[in-house]
Amino acid sequence: MGAGAMRGGSARFLAGAALAALLAYEAAATEGPALEGPATAATQAAPATATETAPGTDAAPAATAAPDGATGEGDPDEPAAEIDPDPEDDPEDEPALRSGADAEAEPGTAKSSTTKSDEVEAGESKPAEIKPELRPAAVEVPLAPAAAPAAATAPETAAPAAPSIDALVPVPEPANVPPPGLADIGPPAGAPVKDTARETVKDAVKETVKETAKDTEKDASPAVAPAGQAAREAAPPAPPPAAAAAVEDAAVTAALRALLAERGGSAEERRLRETLAQAYEARGFKPVWIEHGTLSARAAAVRTVLAGAATEGLDPADYPLPADPGQAATAATLASAELKYSNAAVTYARHAMSGRFDPGRVHPLVTPRRTVPKTEEVIAKVAQAADPGAALAAYNPPHDGYRALRTILAEMRSATAAEETARVPGGPLLRPGMRDARVPALRAKLGIAGEAADTLYGPDLVAAVEAFQETHDLAVDGVVGSRTLAALNGGGKATINDIIANMERWRWLPRDLGTTHIMVNIPEFTVRIWRNGQMIHRTRVITGKPSTPTPVFTDDMEYVVINPAWNVPPSIVRNEMLPLLASDPEAITRQGLEVLVNGRPVDPYEIYGADPNSISFRQPPGERNALGRIKFMFPNRHHVYLHDTPTRHLFAREVRTFSHGCIRVNEPLKFGEVVFSLGLPGEHWSPGRIESMFGRQENIIQFRQQFPVHVAYFTTMVDETGALVVRDDVYSYNAQVKALLGLEGEVRRFSPPPSARPVALPPPVVRPAGPPPTFLEQLFGIRPMRGG
Repeated sequence: MGAGAMRGGSARFLAGAALAALLAYEAAATEGPALEGPATAATQAAPATATETAPGTDAAPAATAAPDGATGEGDPDEPAAEIDPDPEDDPEDEPALRSGADAEAEPGTAKSSTTKSDEVEAGESKPAEIKPELRPAAVEVPLAPAAAPAAATAPETAAPAAPSIDALVPVPEPANVPPPGLADIGPPAGAPVKDTARETVKDAVKETVKETAKDTEKDASPAVAPAGQAAREAAPPAPPPAAAAAVEDAAVTAALRALLAERGGSAEERRLRETLAQAYEARGFKPVWIEHGTLSARAAAVRTVLAGAATEGLDPADYPLPADPGQAATAATLASAELKYSNAAVTYARHAMSGRFDPGRVHPLVTPRRTVPKTEEVIAKVAQAADPGAALAAYNPPHDGYRALRTILAEMRSATAAEETARVPGGPLLRPGMRDARVPALRAKLGIAGEAADTLYGPDLVAAVEAFQETHDLAVDGVVGSRTLAALNGGGKATINDIIANMERWRWLPRDLGTTHIMVNIPEFTVRIWRNGQMIHRTRVITGKPSTPTPVFTDDMEYVVINPAWNVPPSIVRNEMLPLLASDPEAITRQGLEVLVNGRPVDPYEIYGADPNSISFRQPPGERNALGRIKFMFPNRHHVYLHDTPTRHLFAREVRTFSHGCIRVNEPLKFGEVVFSLGLPGEHWSPGRIESMFGRQENIIQFRQQFPVHVAYFTTMVDETGALVVRDDVYSYNAQVKALLGLEGEVRRFSPPPSARPVALPPPVVRPAGPPPTFLEQLFGIRPMRGG
């Protein structure tokens, strides 16, 4: 038999076998559990037989690609008529297809169908193995029932003269007939083969999925899809919400970029653009307050904080916000609202953290160390915060003193006349043992029991008054005078405007006062030392006169000088020493001062004609030294420090404004013991050790640990006992702050400070003391040299 005939017969046989296997598989699937064990065994044995039929080749492609014969042309809609030649063609379908191939590739399956009834009659009850179907469950592809029987009988009727099966099956024995080639049996196993049945199934599945999706979309939102093709063409469907939001946000971003790039407009608009341009450029001009074309929840949270600014002593009118632009707002309108919200938030943060004006407008010597937040930092903080309202409110001072005043402010605003604390009426001095109609009110004020009709200022009430005076740094004498009355009525004396003005000055201090720090309060004439939130020392101080006020500032304590020499500050030299030297040179000597010209000591009578800028004054260490025996140095531009004083009797005064600006400390040895323990921990500097170093030689002791010293100005405060304390406005700074805030009063204007270059010294007007000059002295103009 020729090679061509062999190839044609093999192809027809394999095609017929494949169709027969298909029919057997369909019958098994239809009958379900009725299939018996022998049928299953025959089916499972089929793959091995098919494989042995053509070593080195794939029987499935050959059966699929039969080129001729009626048996080789199957129904193109038949899903099970073809077997996947390459599992890699569709990995997801690989397990199902292989199970189908195992069931269909062996013609022996037809035999199992003929013996099935006999096996059932024999009582075999072993359940058959159910092979999975190749067709998707949701799609039914019709089969051609007439084609299947014809195909099944084709190998027996179409070629009766064909050789036996064994002769047609190629065997690996030497023969003159070459093995079937690619052209004979179809494409190689690795080549893609168009699977018509599978493509039909896939197309049907796709159509089903599409129809299901359309039905679901129609049920979910029936108004979205227009009815009819003409309506769809006239009005295309709206984009999904996320896509629409992206378009809206992108439009606002573009509008922001254009708005911030403008150069025209009013000065206020230009200032606003310049302030915010850098912050938005860092964000890629992404909005903070606008989302999906409307104001976001972030904007609502910040609006609440700004509306409640009055609770922090601020004015809500300083932070105007635009009205809600609404759903139909344009991108330009939304961008404008975005910038106004950012401007309001940044302005609030700056006011809350560092105050509403330059403190130097109060007085040139008010130079606190403020922290002013940057615009880009504020925008970034509120944009990233989980609670933007809380993040914005956190710019207010975190100090306990500020929070206590905020509580007092809320109480004063909510109090009615009937709820106000009872006041002790004014009147003449009330001394112990006197009778006065104010005694019952005084007793009620201090919580001392007694009869309402008892007007005697007796011992129990006197003791309570003395304790109150001690707590409030008043003269402890039991006499109720104007200052004691003012302190007793402090809650009523301080107004809401006073509270707001003092809250404003808390904003001038650093947010971090320091775990260890010293706080000097000028109007209170008190210095306190704090460590870990606890006051560990308190004492009285003397501050500058109103004409030479103590500056308001912050600097770090660095060292201590024992037995200090006093180098007279330039302002005192200019304003006091040079005029005194010109009028009475002996006064300089009486005060124990040295006169220096270019740093060289000279006789006070030898400075005439010298450049006044080259003249300085120095007081050597000693008991008469204006700085006393010790000074505590926190170097600053004002040349101000804490120090001892030889005039200690002045600490008994209630108003202690006597210095040239420096701060004199009461009981400096006790104060020094605490300061040394903080700057040099572990070295045990006792008062006795410090005093043992007193003498005429300067000793400078550097601290290993530095800490801040805050010189502040509070006329109204809550002290460590929780009591509201009110003090006189000794420098009128509180009145100036209220005027600058627009609360009350007029703003004072300060003249520029005097020139730093003093005028030339006039000739002496007082001759040296002593015997009258001799003839030679008068003749030659010689003055006696001053000895010792």
